[in-house]
Amino acid sequence: MMRFKQKAVAVVVLAMGSLLAGQSSVADPLNYNVLELQSKVQREVSNDTLSASVFVELTQNDPQRLAAEVSKRMEEATRIAKAYPAVRLKTLGQQTYPVYNNQNKLQGWRARADLSLESEDFAAATQLIGKLQGVVQLGGIQFTVSPKVREKVEAELMVDAVKQFRQRADILAGAVAPGKPVRIVHLAVNSGGNVPLQLRFHMSEDTVAAPMGDGAPVVTPGTSQVVVSINGTVQVE
Repeated sequence: MMRFKQKAVAVVVLAMGSLLAGQSSVADPLNYNVLELQSKVQREVSNDTLSASVFVELTQNDPQRLAAEVSKRMEEATRIAKAYPAVRLKTLGQQTYPVYNNQNKLQGWRARADLSLESEDFAAATQLIGKLQGVVQLGGIQFTVSPKVREKVEAELMVDAVKQFRQRADILAGAVAPGKPVRIVHLAVNSGGNVPLQLRFHMSEDTVAAPMGDGAPVVTPGTSQVVVSINGTVQVE
């Protein structure tokens, strides 16, 4: 009886060993000649969109009069902007808050309201900014590539990036295993690099209510760099 049990145990152990060996060969395939690489292409693109921030910021002792004056200037700025349909105008918000002195005593109220301007027509946008002087202040100007142009350029760069990736894969594969076919296992595409060119204007608290000056600002749009990169894995079969 004991000898029968020992034989049965031996058979079970052998069967389990064969089963585990079979599962290991299926679940853990060995991948040889796997290569990871990257390709990157970029292009300088002329900025075609101007964005500007303008604002009204005033200080008074009477918060109601202060709010009325800020609203009046905002309405005047909106009225002037209507004569420039090529410029898109957007209200960003308005806020009023107390101002305290060094003894933490209330000495007045300050209110601020912000507008943003955006246009592909640089002449119209800069002319409008000049017209708005004395009503609002200029916070900053930046130039970017419009989404429509950027998407078109990115689509073209993606094709170039894939071609570059394939060429690099073939070169590496030829060094690892000459004459063997190459299979692309995974690709990840990343795009970006459209960093805006910014022109900013800073004013101290003492000049916060001062007008911008005379005439429209002179600007140079410049260019932005659009970049597409591909990270991927290939296998030499």
